[in-house]
Amino acid sequence: MQYDRHADSNAQSPNPNGQGQPESSDDYSHVSVSGLMAENAALRAELASIQVERTKLAELQRRIMELLHVESADRLVHDVRNLLNERALLKALTEMAE
Repeated sequence: MQYDRHADSNAQSPNPNGQGQPESSDDYSHVSVSGLMAENAALRAELASIQVERTKLAELQRRIMELLHVESADRLVHDVRNLLNERALLKALTEMAE
């Protein structure tokens, strides 16, 4: 997400004249820096959350690969699809034998 400095021009003004513009460039810098710092903190929190989720998913993938004796993550979906097809075939054969 990119910060749009023009979005602040329509926001509530920090100055008492209510004209939508800061009285000085120092006021504008303060508003911009505060907004950027808040956005930065939110993005860092989101990044940390995504990193935790990625770590959990990587561990789950590693465990599934270990169970299926798959050496490459690229082959995992292919091998799971084959496994499901074999299961469906065995189920059909079992139903036919009954």
